[in-house]
Amino acid sequence: MRVRFDAFPAALRVLTTWRTMPPETRRLICHFHVQLTDPLYRAFTGEFLPSRREALRPEVHRQTVIAWTAEHGPSRWALKTQLHFATRLLSCAGAAGLLRGTRDPREVVAPRVPDAALAYILYALRALRFDGSFVKNPYLASLGLIGGHLADRLRALDSVEFRQVGDVHELDWHYPDLETWAAAELAPLSSSAELADQVHA
Repeated sequence: MRVRFDAFPAALRVLTTWRTMPPETRRLICHFHVQLTDPLYRAFTGEFLPSRREALRPEVHRQTVIAWTAEHGPSRWALKTQLHFATRLLSCAGAAGLLRGTRDPREVVAPRVPDAALAYILYALRALRFDGSFVKNPYLASLGLIGGHLADRLRALDSVEFRQVGDVHELDWHYPDLETWAAAELAPLSSSAELADQVHA
């Protein structure tokens, strides 16, 4: 798993010092880094699942995922390999909170995204080249952050300033990079947690 983070040294430095990360934030950040390094998982969670989430019945069946994997995976994959990767896609998406249940049909859901997780993803993306824009990309779409809902979340963040006029969006950054954001925003959280530990000791 470490290889998924080694390609992003600044992110790795932030994560190794983020000692008070809640479990739900950890799940989302792990999901984000798998998306960054696995194109098939990125397409599955950032395109296919969001399309199913908007369907009349927001659910998926294992057989549908197997067919999707056969269509989008390498043509050289044998059926056994397709089955293996379809199972992994379902497992990873479930662990990230994008699917509810472990049997067919699995409900496609949008997980709760804490502000710190959203800010981390935004500042990490700022240093990368990726398909789409900050208001329309597979990383945020996988979490159900699209359209007006995303705009509301961006406006509520203290670490960025979001403006929208019609179809034109503008995002101003309060910090120059991910590590500066972490030093300013996460350090107070760590101090509060350490103080609480001392009080209860």
